[in-house]
Amino acid sequence: MRSRFQTSARTPSELRVRRAAWFSLCFVALVVTLVAVAAPAPAQSGAPSPSASRSPAPPPCGGVDRTLSAARKAALAPVIAKQLEVQRVDVRQSFGFDGWSVIGVSTHQADDAYLFYSHPPPAGKYVTLWAGAAAPNEQNAIARWVAAHANGIPATLASCFAWYVTHGSR
Repeated sequence: MRSRFQTSARTPSELRVRRAAWFSLCFVALVVTLVAVAAPAPAQSGAPSPSASRSPAPPPCGGVDRTLSAARKAALAPVIAKQLEVQRVDVRQSFGFDGWSVIGVSTHQADDAYLFYSHPPPAGKYVTLWAGAAAPNEQNAIARWVAAHANGIPATLASCFAWYVTHGSR
């Protein structure tokens, strides 16, 4: 019988994708815990806090190119599949700004992943990969994670991505 901690990955590339998803999930859990510990206590008056009724801020994606044609999807899919060492990917999202790109893909083996490129994807391997779930209150933490792991990424693109995964993809 297989332990619940064993992976069902059959190839090294599947294992890498699953490991990346697992580390992303652990990172999100850590951030949620840190935010919960650092959050101020709610007001005792019984009245809702001023921020409780606010909706999320408008998307900070001004100037970010979100277009993704069928031709570009078809061109990127085999390149990214080769980089991830998987049989195939479906390209689902694209964010572009100031020479940087974030490409959202489904590998059909793990959580959808977002790959960060400081150059056009066919020109070389991605800088970092993000996968997993995100809660609306994690927008700032995700933007900081992106800035730390995708060194040199424009703040506009990092903020847009963080907003999208916490508010825009719902």
